Amino acid sequence: MGLSMRLNLFHRVTPEAVCAALASFYVQRGQKLVNRGDLAFGCALHEQDGNWTLLSMHGEPFQGLRQLQIHVSGELKCKGFLIAVHDGAFWGYQFASNGASLDHFIQHPDHLDNGVNWFPGQPCAGNPEILAEHFPDLDREVLARYLVRYPAWDEWRHEEDWKGAYRDLAALRNVKARPDDECLPFDECAVLDFLRYMGLSAERRDGWITFAAPVWRTFWVSGQNTRASWNKKRQGARQR
Repeated sequence: MGLSMRLNLFHRVTPEAVCAALASFYVQRGQKLVNRGDLAFGCALHEQDGNWTLLSMHGEPFQGLRQLQIHVSGELKCKGFLIAVHDGAFWGYQFASNGASLDHFIQHPDHLDNGVNWFPGQPCAGNPEILAEHFPDLDREVLARYLVRYPAWDEWRHEEDWKGAYRDLAALRNVKARPDDECLPFDECAVLDFLRYMGLSAERRDGWITFAAPVWRTFWVSGQNTRASWNKKRQGARQR
């Protein structure tokens, strides 16, 4: 089992403000934040780490996390990312600002995360120009070196051809974006160096990524805070 991650990031806003915006998001869905539930469905909102407030949510489907990111960025007039890593195989992000989704990146062009397409209908090559425009302290060329994608399967008729294209690409672009980076772009924890470049304090420990910012509040979401309620919600979604 490789590294897996779902992480919402919000720029230059406090955890208190994020918590209030989360509450308003779930009120619209007829739910609320609660203080108890099964450990597997707990959510952690961290204290600010420099310019960033981190949110880790379990039990919220991926498309729900996308909607949540856009809602909070709109309500708080802030920028932010939804960062995702699938089983150590590839990573990606949604970048949103002021309630609009502006950029998407997926490292694997033919990705599926347990059958789910993260950003259907969206170009997913990542646009360093957009990121550099919104984060002027960052270098566009360095950002571009983080946004390296695998070759697409459908561009090659045979597996050996794809492997050859992969080796050629790796020789050219699988190099550290910055000299002090810990990982190469095709490494399992490549997202770690991207997060550090964005300004987060993060470490790799035993194959996992941990963050320096302490947890400000742990909470659950009503209606999906226990295994029974989650299964009921999932069954209802299938019936619809």
